[in-house]
This record gives sequence, structure tokens and C-alpha cells, in this order.
Amino acid sequence: GGGGGAAERWTKSRVCALQLAGRAAAVAARVHARLGVAWGEMMRRAVRAYNLAEPVRGQGVALSAALQGVYATRRYRDYCVMTKPAFNEMIGQKQLWTASERKELLNRLCTRPEGAQKGKGRTWITLDYFSQHTSREAAEVYVLVHVPTMRIDALASVADFQPPWTAAQFHHMAHTCQEDRMFFFGRRSEVKSLPRARYDSSNSFEGGSRFSSHFHMPSLLSVDIICAMAGVRGLATLLLSHISCLQSAFLKDRTHLLFDISGREANTRMVRFSQSIGAHRYQTFADEARSEGFIGVEGDDPSIFWTYKTPTGYGTNEGRTAGPFALDVETGEPITALHPAVLFDDRVTVHDFHRAGSSSPLLDANAVRVAGRNCSYFAIAPVETVQARLAAMLQGLEQDGSAPHPADVDDTG
Repeated sequence: GGGGGAAERWTKSRVCALQLAGRAAAVAARVHARLGVAWGEMMRRAVRAYNLAEPVRGQGVALSAALQGVYATRRYRDYCVMTKPAFNEMIGQKQLWTASERKELLNRLCTRPEGAQKGKGRTWITLDYFSQHTSREAAEVYVLVHVPTMRIDALASVADFQPPWTAAQFHHMAHTCQEDRMFFFGRRSEVKSLPRARYDSSNSFEGGSRFSSHFHMPSLLSVDIICAMAGVRGLATLLLSHISCLQSAFLKDRTHLLFDISGREANTRMVRFSQSIGAHRYQTFADEARSEGFIGVEGDDPSIFWTYKTPTGYGTNEGRTAGPFALDVETGEPITALHPAVLFDDRVTVHDFHRAGSSSPLLDANAVRVAGRNCSYFAIAPVETVQARLAAMLQGLEQDGSAPHPADVDDTG
């Protein structure tokens, strides 16, 4: 043969090594592709679970960072916020709620000791209200889960704020027809700092009813329920902080949070909590002229039903909006302005509104006595204020959460 360099020797061992290397590279490529698909699916599930479809903005960036700092501590590292459907997916539960699940959560999360009543407690939310505002029709339900035990330790339900209705028995008290009355919070001087109402003909509790309000407040988020297990500090703060980052499509454009506090002034824990995050109680009005006489009723309050007049009185409870008259479910009598389903009364003066105590009891044993008229405790705060206050509270939780928990200290020696 011709001259040239020494021929490279291909031994069997080298050929096998190259073949194995090629096969290993092919397997690695397939595994990498599958891991990429699995990782993407896991991230999509996490986004759905945590409801983080929108980027965090403004002061929410600092709040989100503070929230992650708390989750890094030993006391709170086992907690995670997710939607209720995502929690159900993790535990393999098909229906949103089981038969006894809501009742157990109501008793465990919404009951607190009542003064000197040792061994007894007071449940601040009725089961009907709790069931109604955690149903599929509720906008979004979040839960704070203790992951090692898969136990729900806090719950929040948020929704659009629904303007009140007017019952027919109150129409004679008004100067004009109550159909489509404007509804807003605060005095005239406060109108620029509070959420604005917009007209939407489709925004009606019962379509086509002249007793519905077609005004709504798309920038106002109503926190219908916020409750947490007793014994662990800061659980409600963690849950509300997650919501206040406004990272779901439903939350992203909100400018104010509203708390309709059950029990009103007597619910001192919730009053103090709302005040601590910058929420203040506001009086309510119904039109630009501030005309007296408009009495707003919560249209879907479970303690009332809507019916019609008959020659002998009123119709029965048909389980639907059968007429314009609001009757109490238990007594079957038309409600008065002092009924707990009444959200506000234009005839309430500022002096009555801010004064606690009254000689006139309400029909609901769980409600407090209020001065003169029935007026709900609507506490409202701008989102930026809530975010800043919560971030400061989370910094305190981070410091406490990094220290050993009393339960972790061995005191047997």
C-alpha cells in the first residue's frame, strides 16, 4: 500500500464505548425532553393552584417579597395558599365540598372564646352565610393549607360587591322609585378617594327585576369571609397577603378592599384586624341628592325570602325571587329596618352611625345592638394601603417565625 500515517486501530472495547455513549446521549435527550414537559405541567398546575396568572405590580412587589420571607421561616415553611379546587385535586376529592366539610371548618375557623364563658365559644358567621359564600357561585375561595397534614388552617372568600336591593315594604318611605338608585360610600367630600359605581344593565341579582340594582363597583373587592384557626399567629395575614398581591385575572384591577364585618362593633377581633391594615368604616348613601328613606337589603341573605302579596297576607317561600317583598325565613313576617338583612338605612344620621349600644335589639341573636338604626359595618381600604400595612406585618412575622416555637422547646429536663 501507499505511504501515510499509521492507521487508527478500532478495538472492540472502543467501538462498544462509542455506541454506549451515543445511546446514553439519546436517552438523556429523551429524559430531558420528558422532564421539560413534566416541569411545564407542574408549573401550569402551580399557577392554577396559587392563581398567579398576572404579574405582581406596584407595592405588591414588596408584599410578595415579604410573603416569601415568611414562608422561608421554620414556623411557616409548611404552609401554602391555594384555591379550594386545587386543594381538592391534591387530595383526590371531586366535589367542591363534602357533606360535613364546611360545618367542620366553620366550627374550627370561625369560633372564638366569648369573654368569661369558659369552654364556650361564639361563631361569628352563620352556616347559611358560610355555605352561600363558599359555593361555586362565589368568585374565588382560597385556603391556607398545612401541607404535612393537608389540613386547612385558614379560608378566605372574595367576590364582587353586590349593591343592595330595596324591599317593597320600604318603597313608601322614599321620595322616588327605587329602581336603579345610585349607591356609593362616604360623604360627598370623600367621593374621589372611594370606588366609583358604574351602570351595567346585566348586573342584576334577578335578571329583569325592577327591584335589583344595575350599578356595580368593578374596582371594589368584597372580602366576604376571612377566618383562621386559633393558636397560630398570622395565618389570616398570610392568606390576605396572598390575595392582596392581586395576581389572578379576577383580582388584577381592584383598587379597594371591603370587609362587611359580621356582628359589627361586637366583633372586636375583626374590627381591630381591618383597622390594622388601614380599613375604615364608611357610611353608605344611595343617590346624588342623598335623599332620605332608601333602605338597602342584601338580596341573597339566607335569613329572608322574596315573595308577593296575597288577599290573606303574603306568599310562601318558593326558593326563588317570587316578588318584591322581603320576609323573614323563621317568622314569615315582613322585615323591618332593624332586620340583620338590612345593609343600611339612609335615615341613619352620622351621630347614630358612630355610636355603639342601643335599646332596640335586632332579630339576629348573633348581631349586636346598634344605635337608632340598623347599619352594617362596611370597612374599606385602598389596595396600596393594605399592601403596605401587610408587608410591615409580615416583617414582624418573619422575625417571630425564625425563632423557635414554644412547642419546639424541650422543657422536660
